[in-house]
Amino acid sequence: MFFLDDPEVMAKIRAFWEENQHLEKEHLQVREELHKAEMALREDNGNEDLKGQIDRLKSRLKELDEKAPWITATYPIEFELFSDPH
Repeated sequence: MFFLDDPEVMAKIRAFWEENQHLEKEHLQVREELHKAEMALREDNGNEDLKGQIDRLKSRLKELDEKAPWITATYPIEFELFSDPH
């Protein structure tokens, strides 16, 4: 049986995502704000406020990546957390 067919595993996966969904939402919001700030900096290259904002946003992204590395993982975290070891 594949581990995702197990109702107990699916309940654990659902609980994990419900518990950590706020981190994923914050990561997306910070990425969007960073993108906007970088686009604005292209228009006004000498703006020190934008440079400071970009530095703060990059720092926050780094914190989120350290706290929740599964957000940017290249594989589904369910396999890492809930599958049987090989």
